[in-house]
Amino acid sequence: MEKRYALLRRRPDIKESEFRSKWLAAGRHFQGSGACLQNHLQGVDQRDPTWSGIGEFDPEAEVAWLANADFADHAKSVLVTGSTFVVNDRPQTGVKYLTLTRRSPSFGRREFAEYWRHSHVEMLRRLPEFWGRLGRYVQHLLEPDSARSLADAPISFDYDGLAELWFDSEASAAEAVADPSTAAAIKQDDRHFLLLPYERYISEQVLIGPFRLP
Repeated sequence: MEKRYALLRRRPDIKESEFRSKWLAAGRHFQGSGACLQNHLQGVDQRDPTWSGIGEFDPEAEVAWLANADFADHAKSVLVTGSTFVVNDRPQTGVKYLTLTRRSPSFGRREFAEYWRHSHVEMLRRLPEFWGRLGRYVQHLLEPDSARSLADAPISFDYDGLAELWFDSEASAAEAVADPSTAAAIKQDDRHFLLLPYERYISEQVLIGPFRLP
């Protein structure tokens, strides 16, 4: 399924709570332009998280209203296209993690997509401690060449993927990688096809309008 994404940085002169409230209000005001899913982000293992929010939009949704968003840094926020692939079709319950990734320079974009979708998933399936605790799992393949800033200007953007993983709780997510051999296997495979470190967030998800889940 094709999608559009808005990776949002809050304006430096407003607090995170104000960003959240303004974005939520704007989304509800403009929901007639098309449904969206708002991910309000909390960084994991990051002192200064890059992003405050990630919006997901249906391809036909009108997103021009974001150009007037008074809560975002327009020069550093990004609109980009991509596609989704549901790996583990489970309910959206528990805690949602989002991980932004960059492919290794040794992988072309097509090779990265194939490896991520098939080889990486098969590796995870062979890890019962991890796969047994994993809920819903969706891969969002991003197209860096399509990226534009909210100011409608070219912008440097080198993320290739957005991984969406759900667990029953934060404790369950930690238990999924508590076994040293499980953690080592995941880290070894990540090093093979990704540039490390990646960026991890916990998402507070808000649906605006009749958004179509993949």
